[in-house]
Parts: sequence; structure tokens; C-alpha cells
Amino acid sequence: IDALPQEHAVALFEQLAGRTDAAEDITEIVRLCGYLPLAISLLAAQLRHHPAWTPADVKGRLLLARNRLGEMRAGQQAVAAAFDLSYEGLSPSQKRFFCKLGLFPGGEFDAYIAAAIYENEPDEARAILEDLYDQHFLDERGANRYRLHDLLREYAKMLSNQVDEAERMGIVQRLYSYYLEVLQLANSFISRESPAGTPSVSPQPQIPSIRSRGQALDWLATERANVLALIHYINTYNIKGAADSVLRLTSAIAPYLRHAGPWDQAALLYRTVADLALELGDRRSQADALTD
Repeated sequence: IDALPQEHAVALFEQLAGRTDAAEDITEIVRLCGYLPLAISLLAAQLRHHPAWTPADVKGRLLLARNRLGEMRAGQQAVAAAFDLSYEGLSPSQKRFFCKLGLFPGGEFDAYIAAAIYENEPDEARAILEDLYDQHFLDERGANRYRLHDLLREYAKMLSNQVDEAERMGIVQRLYSYYLEVLQLANSFISRESPAGTPSVSPQPQIPSIRSRGQALDWLATERANVLALIHYINTYNIKGAADSVLRLTSAIAPYLRHAGPWDQAALLYRTVADLALELGDRRSQADALTD
């Protein structure tokens, strides 16, 4: 959303922060935020979560953050400074969690996906997601599903540079394991075939309960874009074991793509996989891809 008129920006900050004192400081805060709702909502949430702070404290911290970003354009500077200040207000576990979300190649996610990324239990992941949502770091997209605002996604990607290479590979492997496991379960309700191969990561991830064809189709419709994004990510960035992972995930999503498409996207994917299988000398996978 574009910049708000000053009076609307002040009203938004006051409503989200639950504070109407120090009007002069609040007016200056929203000006420093470039009157952008995203930056305003993040800082208002910080003030609400720190009752001992005053609007003057937030203004001072924001000025320091902006000084570190002096070479950025005004709009970028306002948002980035608000991000920096708000991020510093997170707990250590919330910071680590948010950094790792920057490595998720898909769009929307739930507690099961977050648990695979962070390597914890879905209930723990759900609690952190709710905290991040409460502090305006996440948008809610229906029941128990979240996504990062585009600007926050870029910020999280920048922060994810702090994650070492071993952990990056671990996150991709856990996502691969999670999606392959659930795809195999979903396929048992929609296909007579059972894709070859089992997840390569131990212990097995916790997965949602799917007990009917309808639930399987609902899950597949919801997660199709994420699975395709993960396949693209693994193939593009040459993740360890990439070829095998791409073949297995493509085989596992194939029954649903045959059922629902998008067929043009599926055709491109199958051509890629057929070429990959040819390079590997995997005749069975090559035949499956060409058949699809």
C-alpha cells in the first residue's frame, strides 16, 4: 500500500500501538517511516510489545537505524530502518526462525512447513508463527497459513545470508523429505500408482493428517505451487543430491499434475526431468517423464 496522508498514518500508529500520548513524537515517527503502512505497523507493534518504551524511545532508535542506511533512497530507507529496528526487538529464537524463513522458496506456509524449516515440532513452530504475525512480520492467508509481505521476504532473504551452508542444505533436505512424505500419502488416495523412493532424511517429518481423497486434493491444490518452487530451487541451485531429489519429487507430484495441471508448466517440468534422467542413465525415470 502506498503512503498514507499524515493524519491517517498517525491514527494507524496510535491504534496499533495502543498509545495516544506524545503526539509530536508519533507524528515524527510516521514521517520518518515515509507514511508507509508496513513500516508504521511494524514500529507500532514494537511499542505495544515494550510497555516501558515511550514514543520518543522509538523515534530515537529509528533515527539511529536510518543513519546506518543513509545511502538508500528515501522510501527504501524508511522501510529498511523500520525492519532493522523491529527485527532487533525479536527474541533470539524468533530471529533465527525469521532468518530461515528467508530460505523457503515457496509462497504460503503453515506450521508443518515451518517446523521442517526450523527443525522443531509443529506446535512450537505454530507458536512462533503466531508471535511473528502478532508483530506484523507475517500476513495471515486463511486458517493457519501465513506468508511474508514481498518487502519482508526480501529482507528475510538478506538476513538468511547469516545461515551457514550446512544448515541451508539441511533446510532444503528437510523440505524435500516433508513434501515427498506428504505427496506419497496424498497419492495413495488419488492414484493407483505409488511413486518410487522414500525420503532421504531421518527422522521422518511430522505431516498433516490426510484421510480421504477430498483432503488429498485440497492439500495438493494448496501446496502445488510450493512443490514446483522447491523442485525449481533444487534444480537451479545444484543442491547436493539434486538430480535424485528432482526426479523423486516430480514423480510424486505427477499424478496431481495429470489431474489438475497447469499442463504447460507440467510439460516443461517433464522435459527437464527427461533430460536429467537421460544424463543420469536412469531409463525408468526417463520413460516415466516422457510418458507424463
